[in-house]
Amino acid sequence: MFRSLFNYTKLSLWSLIFFFDFKINDKVNLDLLQILLYNIQMTNSLAVKCIQKLIPYLKMSNTRKEIIDILNDVYENNIYHNDNISLEMFQKDFNFNFFDKYLLLERLSSGSIGQVYKIKDIESDKIYAMKVIHPTIDSDIKFILNMIYLFNLKKYAFFELDVFIENFINETDFILEANNMNKFYEIYKNNDHIIIPGVKDFSKNIILMEYITGDSVTTINMYKRSKTMLLFTLFCNNNKYIENFNHGDMHFGNFKNNNNKLVVYDFGFCF
Repeated sequence: MFRSLFNYTKLSLWSLIFFFDFKINDKVNLDLLQILLYNIQMTNSLAVKCIQKLIPYLKMSNTRKEIIDILNDVYENNIYHNDNISLEMFQKDFNFNFFDKYLLLERLSSGSIGQVYKIKDIESDKIYAMKVIHPTIDSDIKFILNMIYLFNLKKYAFFELDVFIENFINETDFILEANNMNKFYEIYKNNDHIIIPGVKDFSKNIILMEYITGDSVTTINMYKRSKTMLLFTLFCNNNKYIENFNHGDMHFGNFKNNNNKLVVYDFGFCF
């Protein structure tokens, strides 16, 4: 609780500094924005998720590219938790030491809810991705719920706060995410243009899945980007109108181009 109060106090102070600087100068100070974003990332995962939801609206409102480039870090470049915590969590969830079966090759990314590692199966030499939940998730949620109750924040929210938090809590259950991923995998396993990583093993806090790389649509040429976005549109429409099962968090960090195929990640929120 003390850590949360300290981080929220810092975030509040930097938010005020950022706000008054903007009001005085009538423009966004990029250095202050980076400091503010860092404090958001340090505060809790729910705050990071809010920024992820905000970015598409900023893009549609023609917000300066420099601002978007800074905020894009919330997709895959958030604060990492200690690797030892991940290994302890693995031991607790799977009842054996991680290094008895795997090698930890590198950290790949850190999202709003968990961080992803590249690992290797010692026996088969196969490469997998391992997603591990951030250890502060539960305390972050409890703190936010207490703040909402104490200050009646529902009254001031401009969106359905209960639904947003309920969806976020569902995303923190990796058993639910693994089941969603398995369902999408079965739907698209014979599709030549859509790639869904297969699940190897999972618990409430950890998912081991196929390691499938891809390039962000923000970094590829216009031809590949157009092809990827066409596949993206077809994927979403097929899920909506044919399968009646939708990926609910399709931001730029969760789909990529893999040799002109659409690879989709992160199935924590599906409906």
